[in-house]
Amino acid sequence: MQIGGIQQWVTIEGQDCRNPVVLIVHGGPGNPNTPFAHRLFGSWTRDFTIVQWDQRGSGKTTRQASLPTASR
Repeated sequence: MQIGGIQQWVTIEGQDCRNPVVLIVHGGPGNPNTPFAHRLFGSWTRDFTIVQWDQRGSGKTTRQASLPTASR
């Protein structure tokens, strides 16, 4: 999914799309839940739709390719 000009990784798991959505946002840059998500939240998929977002620079989402520079 494209957010802020960067391709970002979002996963969606659940057994019924009518269930309430739980958005999982990890603790900070460089500390994604992706490798542990199914073990941590897998049992929730019966009752919820789990949406996990790897923030910029974490997990499978990359950092911005280059920062804008000021010209003189």
